[in-house]
Amino acid sequence: MNRKKSLTTEIHSIKFTVYVKIVFIASMMFLISCKNSSDNWLQEYQKTKCEWAELELLLHQDSLKIQSKYATDLQKLNDTIGKLKLPYEQKITAIKVNEVENQENYLKLYHKATDIQSQKYGHVSTPAYEKQIAYYERKREEKTTINSIQIENLMRKEINVIANFESQKNEIQQKISNELQPILEKTKPQFNTLQIALDNLNRDFKMKVEKMKQKEQIKFYKQRDSIRANPCNFVIKWTEKNF
Repeated sequence: MNRKKSLTTEIHSIKFTVYVKIVFIASMMFLISCKNSSDNWLQEYQKTKCEWAELELLLHQDSLKIQSKYATDLQKLNDTIGKLKLPYEQKITAIKVNEVENQENYLKLYHKATDIQSQKYGHVSTPAYEKQIAYYERKREEKTTINSIQIENLMRKEINVIANFESQKNEIQQKISNELQPILEKTKPQFNTLQIALDNLNRDFKMKVEKMKQKEQIKFYKQRDSIRANPCNFVIKWTEKNF
């Protein structure tokens, strides 16, 4: 009887040991699966972001090559335009300063007349006071109108003087745009494909994060952000401690 009981206990012990091992193995397999899944996502995200960055770099380099062909001509035109505009801009600035003084002078006259009026009559207005203020306002408006007309005339003259050079500048910029357009068209499908891949990866990222513990989430976010900061020089370093 004791022997039978002992055998039964042994069987239960073996079953429990086997169960514990199975649970342990299953847990390890789950952790390994999560680790592999996260690693795979990071690798794919890095690969896609790096391809995007490299494509952008090539596009930028091609753009610089095209622009460099016209850089000297554009610089000469900009210098010429700047020299031609300078005297007009200086005159316009002087008129704007004069307008500020015009407004300040009106306020001084207005406050002075109002103070005298208040001392004599308090808050009661008189025809003489109203006439005086109306005169100051009229003089201010006349000066403002003159200043506005002068500025408009100067701006019109400035536009006419630089028109030919601006036209040349626009022609060069159009040439640059025309030469760059085929390159943009060529890379557009590649960018579209990469964008679709990134959209899918970002959706998967959100799903993975939802299944993670807070500590794992923080680590995963940091890994993702590191790739964004430097996509082509990122090394994935996952250890069991992350899980």
